[in-house]
Amino acid sequence: MTEPIKLNPDWQKTLPYASFWVRSVSDWVKSLPDRSFYELWDSVIDPKWLLYMGSAGGASHRQIVTAVCNVARLCLSAVPDRADIREALEMAESWCLGTVTAQQVEVARLKIYDVIQTYTHKYATVDAEQYSYHAAMAVSYACLVVSYVDVSFRITYASEVVESAIRAGVWSKPICEEIRKGLPFEAPKEARTSFWRRLVSQE
Repeated sequence: MTEPIKLNPDWQKTLPYASFWVRSVSDWVKSLPDRSFYELWDSVIDPKWLLYMGSAGGASHRQIVTAVCNVARLCLSAVPDRADIREALEMAESWCLGTVTAQQVEVARLKIYDVIQTYTHKYATVDAEQYSYHAAMAVSYACLVVSYVDVSFRITYASEVVESAIRAGVWSKPICEEIRKGLPFEAPKEARTSFWRRLVSQE
């Protein structure tokens, strides 16, 4: 089980740089200076924004990998007959537990490269193959997140896990739920006020 994350009090000052969607969430956060991290965390419905906020909030490398592995696991139903894809994901999950090295995860990722290329040739014609391709890509990106110490690259590839999962047919809501499970911020009870409840109380 992932250990509770103690919030970085300077999280708004440590938002990592990545792509346009990261800049957009940064602008959004700055436009709501009176909102606590926990209010924003509970109200966000974009899973990429959750990953971005989670990283700034103090989630470690291993915790981010745990979250994206949770997301990638949602895709496995699209590749039920591919033990190698499942094994690559399990290798990344094992890295989170400290039982394998990043090099071993990369070896497992490279083993599914040929599978991904096979799906690439077919995915434009058959829906099932499209889902299989994107499911394999979600696992591949999850393994890549293991390899990057740089926060910006890490979050960029983590967001690709989310994008691949959505293209594999997974809805945003369960993705957000799995990210929150992987990044359990330790919040005081009084800080868990719903963003929407607070808005209503101000009317």
